[in-house]
Amino acid sequence: MRTFFTLLGREMRGYFYSPIAYVVLFFVFALNGVAFSESMGALNKEPQTVGVLLRSFGSLVFWFSLALIYPITTMRCFSEEFRSGTIETLTTAPVKDWQIVGAKFFGAWFFSMLFWAPLFCYVGSFEKLTGQDPAHSVGAFWAAFGMLGLVSMFYTAIGCLGSVLCREQINAAAISFSTTVLFLFSGIIPNYFTIPETSAAVNLISYINTPDHIIRSALGVVDTRPIVYYVSMTSLFLFVTYHVFQYRKWKA
Repeated sequence: MRTFFTLLGREMRGYFYSPIAYVVLFFVFALNGVAFSESMGALNKEPQTVGVLLRSFGSLVFWFSLALIYPITTMRCFSEEFRSGTIETLTTAPVKDWQIVGAKFFGAWFFSMLFWAPLFCYVGSFEKLTGQDPAHSVGAFWAAFGMLGLVSMFYTAIGCLGSVLCREQINAAAISFSTTVLFLFSGIIPNYFTIPETSAAVNLISYINTPDHIIRSALGVVDTRPIVYYVSMTSLFLFVTYHVFQYRKWKA
């Protein structure tokens, strides 16, 4: 495990030494601020039946930032290593392939969770200034952020797979972005196609509908099915990433 944590530290330092990381952080912080400001504006205009946290998660700006940050964050994970040739130095060191893949995944995941740190400040400031609960309860608050962590884990795994498939970072970002959008906005498919509500397709879309998962958790509904879904899909994408990485390593 000591080797793994050394690799993890290397990945984390790589993010904070990169200028693009700070650009993305500023970009996401600004979008989160806009989403929260819109929620506050709606509450000021008229009484609302939902809390400010739920309105923030229902904002289009929030989902737009969610779709962009993971492809940008993960596009360099493996692509940069293969492009610059440092992958040879890394793989000839006394480290295992699973340690490399795991360190890159957890490094990207931990860094991506920083994007949501301002939300804690926003809802904390709201509660302190207004004396009102930003969510329905403390449990709903933590359930929402727990589900957001699972979603981040899944989309980070998608980004890692996109990065290991391509040599160029822009191609890796395009693959992960298109896959992320497919999973993220699959819930709107029934709005454009005539599908019976009881069909298997609607049940499947409901099962993988990320916005619905986060919004329901923000209402305090804790369902084990999304938890199993995100953990299993993350494991699947990391499994494929591991084997693609091994194939590309030996091919190189």
